[in-house]
Amino acid sequence: MMKVDQQKQFTLEFLQTYRAADEVELEHVQTTEAFIQAQPNPFDPLLPIGHITVSAILLDQAQENILFHHHLKLDRWLQFGGHVEPDQDRNTLQAAIRELMEETGLSVVAFGVVSGEPIDVDVHLIPARADFPAHPHHDLRYVFKLILPAKFDETSFKWIPIRELLAWEDPSIQRFAQKVQGGGKRRKKRRKGRRGWGRGGGGGGGKRGREKKRKEKKEKKRKGGGVSPAY
Repeated sequence: MMKVDQQKQFTLEFLQTYRAADEVELEHVQTTEAFIQAQPNPFDPLLPIGHITVSAILLDQAQENILFHHHLKLDRWLQFGGHVEPDQDRNTLQAAIRELMEETGLSVVAFGVVSGEPIDVDVHLIPARADFPAHPHHDLRYVFKLILPAKFDETSFKWIPIRELLAWEDPSIQRFAQKVQGGGKRRKKRRKGRRGWGRGGGGGGGKRGREKKRKEKKEKKRKGGGVSPAY
């Protein structure tokens, strides 16, 4: 079960150190931050003025394609994802894992976590239903990678090359495809006085720091690209 206040604080801290890819995403980040601050439980899927949601972007083993599913109601090919369930999910990452398992039928050992934090933030409007008004989804997007071979029904699922997604009409899909192509790691804001950012500073700065990072990156790639188990 989610500790809402704790998850709110964690998400706000994440957003405050997040560097948006462009002006559009920056607006989404700021809108989401203000929404979280204003709502006692922004994760409540029944909140009619909007709520936090999650996306699960699944890469194939070669990290060249992303798996999409056909959304029947919208008649569109979309990434996986959905609502956070505060009575089930401890946090938004666990919500993304649960949604991915439910929508693909994959077991928790079949895929791994590429990034433990969202790589993209998007706000989009969901059309009204008979029993629910139109409302925004404040979407936190996580990246996963298939570890074990799996087959999917081709009428409902489709592997789409990342290079094709870069040309899609949906700008939010273009944006996360660009990020995945770039390694699936979010960028952080630079804070004044923070060690490791400046040239020759502590942490990752200087020639020795850069050499250490290169060795760590090479070792991660040898062990499987830095993918962590999803459990």
